[in-house]
Amino acid sequence: MKNSLITLLIFGLIIISIPIIAQNSNEIDSLLKLVNTMPDDTNKVILLDQISNKFYNNDAEKQKIYAEKSLKLSEELKYHAGILNSYYSLSLYYKSTNEYEKGLEILNFVLSKPYITGNDSARFLIQIGSIYKDLGQYEKASIYYFNALNKYKIHKNDEEIAKLKINIGIVLFFLKKNEESLNSFNDALIYFEQTGNYKMQGICLTSIANVYYVEKKYKEAIDIYSKVDVLYSKSDANKRNYAHLYYNVASAYRDMNKDSKKFDEAIDFFEKALLLYKELDNKKYYASTLNGIAGLKIYQHKYNEAIKLSNECIKISKIIGIKLEIVHAYEIIGYSYIGLNNTDSAYYYLAKFKNLNDSLVTENNRGMITEMQTKYETEKKEQQIIVLTKEKELQNAESKNKTYLIIVLGLIIFTAGIVVYYYLKNQKNKHRQKIIEERAGEAENQKKRFAKELHDGTGSNLTGIRLQLLALKDKTGGNGEFSEIIKEIDRTHQAVRLLSYQAVPPEFDNYTLEQATHDLVRRLTKTGSVNINYSSTVQINWTHTTKEFQLEIYRIIQEALSNVIKHSAAKNVDIQLIQHENQFNLMIDDDGKGFDTETVNKGIGLNNISQRTKNIKGTLHIDTATGKGTSLSIDFPLPKIMKHAV
Repeated sequence: MKNSLITLLIFGLIIISIPIIAQNSNEIDSLLKLVNTMPDDTNKVILLDQISNKFYNNDAEKQKIYAEKSLKLSEELKYHAGILNSYYSLSLYYKSTNEYEKGLEILNFVLSKPYITGNDSARFLIQIGSIYKDLGQYEKASIYYFNALNKYKIHKNDEEIAKLKINIGIVLFFLKKNEESLNSFNDALIYFEQTGNYKMQGICLTSIANVYYVEKKYKEAIDIYSKVDVLYSKSDANKRNYAHLYYNVASAYRDMNKDSKKFDEAIDFFEKALLLYKELDNKKYYASTLNGIAGLKIYQHKYNEAIKLSNECIKISKIIGIKLEIVHAYEIIGYSYIGLNNTDSAYYYLAKFKNLNDSLVTENNRGMITEMQTKYETEKKEQQIIVLTKEKELQNAESKNKTYLIIVLGLIIFTAGIVVYYYLKNQKNKHRQKIIEERAGEAENQKKRFAKELHDGTGSNLTGIRLQLLALKDKTGGNGEFSEIIKEIDRTHQAVRLLSYQAVPPEFDNYTLEQATHDLVRRLTKTGSVNINYSSTVQINWTHTTKEFQLEIYRIIQEALSNVIKHSAAKNVDIQLIQHENQFNLMIDDDGKGFDTETVNKGIGLNNISQRTKNIKGTLHIDTATGKGTSLSIDFPLPKIMKHAV
């Protein structure tokens, strides 16, 4: 419920949180040409500040650059109004980039200046309140908002008071003071009704409807949203306003009809919002709406449609970097596969949901992520209860005519059989694993012998041929053909050296897995065939793990990179090694041509990766499609056999 509420408030009230920004590139170009011809005076300061504002929410770095230019000139001219506006623009930049501490530092610095008075003071107090609101510190936000309200009352700024009361209503709402929140929204509504501002009336009513929504008064909320639609039709409301409105209406219909599971109206409004977000090229809200529709498709048992929608959401969210939507999408896909009785895929996506969910736990979003985890655990328990209930009903039907003694004896025999079966299976697995390890050791020894022969034999022969050609070139006077042959020999010699290096396993007495992997990436990148990025969040000391364990992981990375270079035609490869307490996740993603897992058989490389994954007790998942790159993911535990720390 809290996640839905936050989405509603963001969608319904976003228009009052940011200034209206012109994004006409021709206008910006004209202003840039004009400012370059102006003398260094206060008019130039004003124009620099206007240019900075036009880049807001469009190009953050340029916004900062022109705000700093405006500030520098204002300080040289001792132009106080320009200094205030420049600092305000910088605070907007730091707020948009989530650098809240820097934003607060600037705002508090300006408030200490003796020349700041009246409405300017209120403006900076509101900005501080907005930052605390974004941080979820609603008590602090309310203090600054009410201080700003008192400033505006003294200076009789009725329009700004009305806008501020909407923000006050928001923080009161988050403080669970619903009645006070409604009073604040209604005060703002009265002012905008008197001034005939239909658009702001719509925003006030949207806020009121959101309160009713959270109080589960869905019908009342929908009625108010309908009034907002009428008001927007009389105003200059744009597609963005309508898109947010439709999203709110869809959410209300969804929650109102949860018991009946009739979601046609909710889906209709979600699809209206989706169409508008697509026209606006608003990828963030487009992705969120895709997830909203996908979640309802599960209730309609349209699991494949839900999977398709959430996969599209993941694709868009990865491009714009919204990990929270990816978390929601993994969860939806996981439960869709439960509905399709595909337990392997369900486990895989719910595991990805949990892993990414855990990585997003920070001070700013800990409460929201905890609620998501609780939701996941609750729904998981509900599924378990359903399964257990069915099993119990089946057992009761089968044992209706049997005595208690027979049941007990049967259970004892069954348990004993299970114990014996798993004991024998465990012994067999141990024997098989021993054989695999012996074969792996022999294979590494063969690679060493091959590498030595390749380096000492073939490498030396190539060196000798090169020297002979150089001597022959000098005797005959040399020509272009000799030079090309010598270059080809040099390239072949370099390839032989690289192949020899890859065949020889790192000496993990002197290297760690991290060092060996960095060296491998450096060497392969140096060839120029592919750009490789490697990152790791591992906190353990690799020297405390066995050499065999490190070598298996190293060979998996090496084999995967070899496959990428040989077959994928990729330009970029990302390697991530992530530690979650005693669990690891290795991800290798490339932007190559991918392949169809239904038609392409596993080659030697993939089989080797699969076997080595089993050796470290891991699970392998390959996500690929023709033309869409390949994502290889391996989850494996920290080995129980550890070296003692020195």
